[in-house]
Amino acid sequence: MGSTQHRCSACDVDDFEDRDGDFANIASDPTTGIHQSSNAQAVAPDDSESEDDAAKVDMDIELKRLLSPFVGGKGSEHLPKPEQVPAWQRAECQLTSSSVVLGRDLEEEENNRAELIEEQKMEHAEQLRESRHSPAEEEGVKIRRKSLKRTCSELSIMSTLGKTVSERLQLIIENPRDIDQFYNVHSKELGSGKYGVVKKAAVKGTGAKRAVKQISKEKCKELQGALKNEISICKMLDHPNIIKLYEVFEDSKSLYLVFELCKSGHLLDCLDKRGRLNEGSALIAMRQILRGVAYMHSCEVCHRDMKPQNVLVAERDISLHDVSALRISDFGMSCRFDNSRLLTALVGTTAYMAPQVLERRYDQQCDVWSCGVILHLLLSGYLPFLGHDASKDAIRKAIKRGKLRFEKEHWKGISPEAVRTVRLMLTRDAARRCTAAQALDSPWLQSSISKDAGLLSQRAELVSSLQGFRQQNHFTKAAFRLVVTLLAEEQIRRSQDSFMLLDLNGDGSVSLSELIECLGDFNCDKQLFEQNFSYTEFLAATFERRRYVQRPVCKAAFSVLDTNGDDVLTLDELTSGQSLLGNLSEEDGQRLVKDLDQNGKGGINFAEFYSMMRSANW
Repeated sequence: MGSTQHRCSACDVDDFEDRDGDFANIASDPTTGIHQSSNAQAVAPDDSESEDDAAKVDMDIELKRLLSPFVGGKGSEHLPKPEQVPAWQRAECQLTSSSVVLGRDLEEEENNRAELIEEQKMEHAEQLRESRHSPAEEEGVKIRRKSLKRTCSELSIMSTLGKTVSERLQLIIENPRDIDQFYNVHSKELGSGKYGVVKKAAVKGTGAKRAVKQISKEKCKELQGALKNEISICKMLDHPNIIKLYEVFEDSKSLYLVFELCKSGHLLDCLDKRGRLNEGSALIAMRQILRGVAYMHSCEVCHRDMKPQNVLVAERDISLHDVSALRISDFGMSCRFDNSRLLTALVGTTAYMAPQVLERRYDQQCDVWSCGVILHLLLSGYLPFLGHDASKDAIRKAIKRGKLRFEKEHWKGISPEAVRTVRLMLTRDAARRCTAAQALDSPWLQSSISKDAGLLSQRAELVSSLQGFRQQNHFTKAAFRLVVTLLAEEQIRRSQDSFMLLDLNGDGSVSLSELIECLGDFNCDKQLFEQNFSYTEFLAATFERRRYVQRPVCKAAFSVLDTNGDDVLTLDELTSGQSLLGNLSEEDGQRLVKDLDQNGKGGINFAEFYSMMRSANW
C-alpha cells in the first residue's frame, strides 16, 4: 500500500462548496434517520450567538440526553462529574451530538468543505499541466471554458449530469417529467434542513414505498457539485447493502432524488437503544457492511466517511435477517480512485479516520479502518481511540499511535475470533491491514453462514431463469429490471435470499464458478454465463414473474419508459441518442426493431407492452 497511489476523479473546483450540517443528514439519510425540523429549531441560536456558541448549546443539550441513564433524568445540577461517566458515553456525546441535532459537527463540516475544494484545485491544476497547451491554444481553451460556464449556468441541473445509465436499471434515471405523475408524495415531512426536506412517497400503481429528497435549487447553488458527485456514484453502484437511488426529477424550483425508504433510522440508533449489539447481531451487521465496502472498492469507489450514522437500517431487527437489512449511505465525501496516486484530503469524521487520513497519505484502506472502529463500537459499546479526555486532539493522537486496549469489563464474553477480526481491521500499518474482502474471509465472519439445501432443489429453475434472461433483447431486460424495482421487498425476498447465498465472496455479483460450487455442475450455454450476474439483474431474472407481473406494475413501468407521455413507445424513443436505454449499439437497435415492431407501426402501446411482459417465458 505504501507505494500504491490513488487519485480522486476530476471535477470542477467550483463544484465543491460547503454542505451545511442540517443538509448533510438529508443528503446522506433520506429516511426516518433524519431528525424532525422542530428538533433543529429548538436549539437555534439568536442573532447574538456565534456558530461556535450554538454548537456548544447543542452539545450541552445532547450531553444531558446521553447522560440521562446515569442520573435518572435529573437536571443539570445532578449531572455526574466527567470522570464518573463511561468514556464511550463522553466520546459519543462529543462526536455525535451535532449529527443528532444539526447533522454534523460544525468544525468538521468546515474542514471537509475546505479540504474538498483544495483537493479539486490540485486536480484541476494537474489537468492544466497535463494538457500542455501552447499560449494560443490556452487562450482558446479559456474562451471556450467561459462560454461553457455561461451555458451551464442556464442549464437545468439534470441536463449537466450526462447521459449515463444507472448500473442497477440499465436505464437513464433522470426523468424529464413531473414527479407527481409517478409518485404520491406525502405532505408530512420525515425531516428537513436548511436546503430541503425529505418526504415519504409511494409509487403509483404498486404502492412501493420511497423517500423523496426535495432540494431547493435557489438555496443550494453552491452545493451542485457535491450533489452531482453523489448522484454519479449512486448510479454506478448495484449492491443489496448500498442505498438505492431510483430516479431524479427536476422542476423550476427543486431537484427531487428518489431513494429507497429505510424504515428504522441508522445504526447509531440501534446502539442508542441497546448500548451495544450482542456478538451474533454484530457479526451479521459487519458482514453486510463489509460486503458493501468490498463491492465499492471493486468499483474503485472510496467512501471516506464510514460511520454508524451512514449505515441505514431497512429491517426493524438486524439480528433476524441476514440478507440486506443494512444500507451504506452518504456518498457526498466519496471519490473514485485509481492506482496512480494517494488521496490527501483530510475529510470524514475524526473518531473513524484512519491514521493515514490524518497523515494525508491514504487509499481505500481507510474505509476498512473505519469499519474496524464501527465493529469495535458494536461489540463493546465504546470507541477504541479516545485519548485521555476524548477531545478531538486526544483522539487524533490516539489514532496515530494506533494502540488497541480491550477492557475486560466491556469485552467479557466476546469470542477470540471476533477480537482477532477487530485487530486485523485496525492494524496501524495500512500495507498489513486486511482488505474488506479479506476481512469477509476471516473465520469469525465466515462462521454461521447458512447453507440452504433448498438451493439444490431450485437448480434447474435457477439455471433456466438466468440463461433465459440473458437471451432476451436489451429492452426486455431493462423492462424487467425496472419492474423488479417497483415491487415491495417481500415480493422479491426469495430471489434476494438466493443471491446472498450464491454470492460466496460477497463481491455483489454471482459468477459461474459460484453457481457450480453451490449447485453442482449443470448443462448450459457457458457463453451466456461468462459475465457475472449483478444484483438487480439476478433479481429480474429469478423473481416470480407469473405472480407479480400484473397490470398495475406493468403500467407503472410503461409510464417510466414512455418519456414523452403519449402512451406509445416508439422505436425512435428507444433507439435514438436521447433513448432512456442509453447509447445502444447498432446491433441492439436492429434487434429491438425486429423483436418489437411486429406490425410495422414503429412502436408499441401499453396493451402490446403488457402482452409482451406477460408472455415472457424463460
